[in-house]
Amino acid sequence: MSKNALETLWIPFVQGALSYPDPGQKVLFLGAQNHPELTRFKSLRVSQDFYPYAVSLKTRFPELLLEKPAFVPGSVDMALCLVPSQTQWAQGMLAEALLSLKPGGVLMAAAGNDAGGKRLPAWFRQAGLFVHSQSKNHARVVWGTTENLHRDVVMGWHKAAAAQEKNIEGEMFWTEPGLFSWNRVDMGSRILAEFLPHDLTGIAGDFGCGYGWLSRQILVKNKTLKALYVMDADRRAVTACVKNLRITHPNIEVTGIWTDLTQRDQRLPKLDVIVMNPPFHEGKKTDIDIGHQFIENAAGCLKPGGQIWMVANQHLPYEVILMTYFSHVIPIAEKNGFKIFNAWKESA
Repeated sequence: MSKNALETLWIPFVQGALSYPDPGQKVLFLGAQNHPELTRFKSLRVSQDFYPYAVSLKTRFPELLLEKPAFVPGSVDMALCLVPSQTQWAQGMLAEALLSLKPGGVLMAAAGNDAGGKRLPAWFRQAGLFVHSQSKNHARVVWGTTENLHRDVVMGWHKAAAAQEKNIEGEMFWTEPGLFSWNRVDMGSRILAEFLPHDLTGIAGDFGCGYGWLSRQILVKNKTLKALYVMDADRRAVTACVKNLRITHPNIEVTGIWTDLTQRDQRLPKLDVIVMNPPFHEGKKTDIDIGHQFIENAAGCLKPGGQIWMVANQHLPYEVILMTYFSHVIPIAEKNGFKIFNAWKESA
């Protein structure tokens, strides 16, 4: 999410348009990121589902890594939001903030201009808030109070953003807006599933599992797998994926780990095989470093003789990176702008 939005969020306080809350007033920060301004809030509850951001908050809010904070209606005096770009997810965040506020409470929200910041004033008006707005740093901050809340609009946003069961190409999946390819099968995962073998054994991992479409295909094609670890930086994705796999494969040991897949996680045992469709964007910027870190981490998580199956966009030069960490790298296929690799390490 935009660093510009994080800096812009505090402008109403810094410029005196809003007063910092009194020590006894309760504040909620949705989509929270670490910032020096947080020390000014004495009674603060935060929510963050993206693991790297949550880790940066763990010193002050260690409970954030243990369980998702409970939603408590009418419990806070002020709510802050760093709003994501996906529409239903963004409106759902605003709805949760508004429903969490006491009558007359203050809502503040910020987003980068490239993440839909210009939409915020219209959404505030739809929700019945009088709008104050300011732009800076290629981002916008908007604030208002809840005296005339349009509750029907807010409840509609809340429902549309909630976890929901969807029919995706004839299969039912629990998913929610804001997850990667949340209501469809993305092309990269589809092509990778097409070329996955049927004889994978041992303990497998899905690096970047999303809501679980590819994870389910791994189990459908490889019935002799002993266990599957599903991992993602989005806590909501891990929850959805585990739920979806336990519905269709109740006899397979499935373990979900909310984690940063660019870093080694000691909760994960050594694996026989890793399947992955790594992210290659940070915001709107193509970033091969993310995939590089996924590959390096995957290599360290495999047993001797372990292998990965990976899909990548055709224009990204992952071949050289794979050859740095694996003894054998085989290009399996190129199709529809994607390429499939199988790579493995020497046995001990």
